[in-house]
Amino acid sequence: MPIISRLAETCRLYAQRPAVVSNSGEITYGDLQDLINRFAAGILKLGIKPGDRVIVALENSPEFIVAFYALLQVGAVLVPVDPLYTVYEIGPLVRETSPALAICSAANMAAYLEVAGKWPFAGGIVVTGKSGATPAGVHLFGDLLKGPPAGSREAPRQGEGVAEIIYTPGNTGIPKGVMLTAQNLYS
Repeated sequence: MPIISRLAETCRLYAQRPAVVSNSGEITYGDLQDLINRFAAGILKLGIKPGDRVIVALENSPEFIVAFYALLQVGAVLVPVDPLYTVYEIGPLVRETSPALAICSAANMAAYLEVAGKWPFAGGIVVTGKSGATPAGVHLFGDLLKGPPAGSREAPRQGEGVAEIIYTPGNTGIPKGVMLTAQNLYS
């Protein structure tokens, strides 16, 4: 069973139970499914399609959870990045993965804007923890949740079905990408 189908089933069965508890409050399974579906619809409107790589540079947060499952749902490839990385650490990862979108917090938005000056993200940058006016190409995470939700069916994956590329420094200190399939994540 695909991971998104399993999550949708869990959200249906336990809709009123807490799924996420954080400093900002509690999110039930039912609300989590709605947020994931809305964010999936929002990133689809930005032009993200199956196989596109998306950098996610967020702390452990409800937004990370929503982005993670929404990206799986639309068939994009998640590339999680340490939110404390500098421009010099982000640049090589962007060159190697050619992401269509970056999702980051307001705290690290400047670094991603600088990187986008050299290697533009086709879908722009999505920022959490910010409100008000934003530079061109920057979208607010909360704004992407305002539209109607997408369905909760996982998009088919191309080729080997890569769902996530994680970078590990190994013993050389130079990060190397490790590709994980949706099945790897489900296991």
